[in-house]
Amino acid sequence: MKRSISSLAAVLALAAIVAIPAYAAAPTATKTVVETANGVTTLLIKISSDQAVYGINVSTAANSIKDIYVPEGWVGIASDSEILFRTDTKPIRGGSSATFRVMTANEDASMSLIYRNQEKKIGEGSL
Repeated sequence: MKRSISSLAAVLALAAIVAIPAYAAAPTATKTVVETANGVTTLLIKISSDQAVYGINVSTAANSIKDIYVPEGWVGIASDSEILFRTDTKPIRGGSSATFRVMTANEDASMSLIYRNQEKKIGEGSL
C-alpha cells in the first residue's frame, strides 16, 4: 500500500512538472516603425516570452522584406516574404526580450509569426 501511494505521488508530481510549461504565457511581439528613407522602412520587432524561444518564423506579403539585422547570438535568413530567426545560445526566456530589425518596402504589411523552442512550435501571433 505504501509503495502504491508513493508511486502515485511520484506520477502526480511528474505530471505537474510536465504541465507547467503549458501554462506559461505565450510569446508576444510588438512592431515599431523607426524610420523611412528612400522607400524603405525600418521596423523594430520586439519579441518577449516567459518560455524559451529558440526560433521565430515570420511571413509577410511578397516583395516586402529588403534586409534584416539580428541581435547578438542569433542568425537570420530572409527571402522577400519569409524570415527565419534562430539561436542555440541566446534564447528569449524568463520574461526577457530580443529586438530584430526588418527593413521593408511595405510598413503596413501584416506579419504572421510562429515561435519555436528547440523541438516544436510553442505559439503564434501576428503584427
